[in-house]
Amino acid sequence: MTQGTDVLSPERGTVESQEVNRVTAVCTPAVDIVERRDDVLLTVDLPGVDDGALEVNVENGILTIAGQSRLESVQGFEPVYREHVAVAYRRVLRLSDRLNPAGITAHLRQGVLRLAVPKREEIKARRVPISAG
Repeated sequence: MTQGTDVLSPERGTVESQEVNRVTAVCTPAVDIVERRDDVLLTVDLPGVDDGALEVNVENGILTIAGQSRLESVQGFEPVYREHVAVAYRRVLRLSDRLNPAGITAHLRQGVLRLAVPKREEIKARRVPISAG
């Protein structure tokens, strides 16, 4: 038996039954990667995800980004029709041996996660001093 709610159908002006969808979609978020002088910057789109619903982990050179958006609801009311779904995001990336995972910094703002992964000191470009004599 399908649970449903009566909804006004604007196309016909009649009432029909529509199932209220509470399914969570699973998505691989888009990632942009930029190499800078001292680090690599990853920009990850995670719309609807707040910092309390986001995890960033590094283990054995594998970076895992996982989060979940939440559906907004009006307290005390049940939706009669919903096209939005909660989305579970997951992205797994292998880090280069040239990077230092211990120094990763993360910043989430308005659904965009920015991760700065520093390069190892020994591979960073540096100026070699020249001695006279």
